Amino acid sequence: MGSYLGSCSGCSIDDGADMLKCTKCTKTCGAQIESSIAFSSCGSSAFGNNGGKLVCEDLPPGPYLRSCNNCNKGEDGNLSCVCTGGGGQRVDTRIGIASCPSGRFDNQEGKLVCEGSTPTGNSEL
Repeated sequence: MGSYLGSCSGCSIDDGADMLKCTKCTKTCGAQIESSIAFSSCGSSAFGNNGGKLVCEDLPPGPYLRSCNNCNKGEDGNLSCVCTGGGGQRVDTRIGIASCPSGRFDNQEGKLVCEGSTPTGNSEL
């Protein structure tokens, strides 16, 4: 999981070697190179591409990682991502990390929410 999916291809998991391997990760110049990283090196289990090199992303956990890309934790305390919304459109979204007591996030129709929260407008009285 993680933002690497938007800029790396030919990726596979080698369980025996505890590795995520991608045959093509795009460098900032546009060239594509092979890269790999050990799963055990990344507590968040979220991986990114930094200049063609697979790196661990220090991102909060949650199912949003399956449908959101280009995620980052800003110095302002927000988690920002581009998430898939209803109809497949890509939505820029952000949420305050401290606003979520569980520390886990989800994607609801392209909007980052605290996992387990009720969607806006659908709360029960």
